[in-house]
Amino acid sequence: LNPRIGSFDLKVFCELRPGMIGWALLNLAFAAKEREVKGYTSLAMFLVNAFQGLYVWDSLYNEHAILTTMDVTTEGFGFMLCFGDLAWVPF
Repeated sequence: LNPRIGSFDLKVFCELRPGMIGWALLNLAFAAKEREVKGYTSLAMFLVNAFQGLYVWDSLYNEHAILTTMDVTTEGFGFMLCFGDLAWVPF
């Protein structure tokens, strides 16, 4: 099962982009909340955002490699794949 809307491949899109971008946005939101509450951003929060941001950037930059993974080549696009990518990755 590889659903498409025109040439837009839902499985390949949901595999990486929304979860990883959501992860980075949550990190930034946590840093903003810490700054609001404490008045500054701690070194630990800065490092978490920097290193995890680098990880997200690297995955998006090398997104073409996702086409060779087992999720894309052999598994169908079902609840577990969709839910895992959209809910478990960012949280």
